[in-house]
Amino acid sequence: MCISFRVMSHIELTNDFVVRKDVLNLVPVPIVFHGQESNIVWCNQMARDLGFTPGVVGGQIGRRAMGFRMQRWDVAGRTYTVQFTSVINLEGEMQGSLFWPIELGWKAMGEGLHTGIGVAQDRHWIYCNEVADEVLGLSSTDHWTWDEVPWLPEWTAVISKGAQAVLVSYHEHYEIRIHGHGQWVLVETIPQPIVQQDMISANAAAALMHEVRNPLTSLMGYIELAQLEQSGPPLDRYLEQALNEATRLAHITEDILWATRDTEIQPQNVPVLPIIRQSWEELTPHADRESIELKVHCPPSTMIWVDPLRLSHILSNLLKNAKEAMMKSGNLVTVRVNPRVACTEIVVEDNGPGIDSEVMEHLFRTRRSTKPNGSGLGLMIVRRLVEAHGGKLSIESKPGHTAVRMEFPIPNQQEEG
Repeated sequence: MCISFRVMSHIELTNDFVVRKDVLNLVPVPIVFHGQESNIVWCNQMARDLGFTPGVVGGQIGRRAMGFRMQRWDVAGRTYTVQFTSVINLEGEMQGSLFWPIELGWKAMGEGLHTGIGVAQDRHWIYCNEVADEVLGLSSTDHWTWDEVPWLPEWTAVISKGAQAVLVSYHEHYEIRIHGHGQWVLVETIPQPIVQQDMISANAAAALMHEVRNPLTSLMGYIELAQLEQSGPPLDRYLEQALNEATRLAHITEDILWATRDTEIQPQNVPVLPIIRQSWEELTPHADRESIELKVHCPPSTMIWVDPLRLSHILSNLLKNAKEAMMKSGNLVTVRVNPRVACTEIVVEDNGPGIDSEVMEHLFRTRRSTKPNGSGLGLMIVRRLVEAHGGKLSIESKPGHTAVRMEFPIPNQQEEG
């Protein structure tokens, strides 16, 4: 039986029933062998240089369960994240284990950042910088597994979202962003001050937009009067284009005002279905409803604890995004309302082209838009309003499917939690 395993991106080791000490001694990675039956410990030259001695290694191995693929070793004043593989002979019998720290170059890459970076694979953390270590609470545990962090979502739930999904939540003073990347899950822990720096300066933006809105309203009125007074194809076309541009600027102005307004809410217990229907009807003319279908899955009597005006604006933004996605492909928008024990979940889905992976990386953090003339503020506004209700928001997307998932807590459940 022959086993190959990679200890660094450019170094792969192969063993059968013999551990070639002369080869392992030259590998530029600390390598440790521990015999299962003999309890022999051997360290290569680089391991010895870093302080890995048989006595230290024996003490580290002796106090840990071998069922975990990742371990923490304290060696010569430093903490290493160590992984291991079995050494098996030609008859399939286990002779012992080879241990080595994960790729040391990653440490230099992630240290010195204010943002935490953690990478997990198969429920095991394969890398965390110091900030992620601290936020995730892994610095105080020997077992480096996903389940050691109780406030993270279930591993199976994260994996089920697929490779193009972003889940956003909060823990203490950090924003937690979870991304799927193939077989890996990337977790970012971003300090709130850094998140706030990416938002608009509320006072300056609001003051500016109030100054812009009044002359803009007058401008739109004068254009409409000119359309009534003048006639002729060229002039009509120019006036129509001018009105379209002024209207677009008015929408951007309104978005910025929403993004900078006080997010104080006045929640009440209201039926959710009429708010969904009204938001769609105000957004979609009858002519468009023939080409774009809305399906609502909601028990008729479902109530939700929200500020109805704010929920209407949330749904208007999301339905508008979904409708505009239909201009590229797709024809179905679905809204699902799922009453839960502790919250009411609302999911807005469309079968459009999906969101580009590069845009997904920056959703909710910077003003990115998939639309040529978009302000990129819509999802930021949605996020702020959901958070103002004490809720959570996540988004997942792939070609042919995008879903925005929101959870609005039930007051009594929120107080008990």
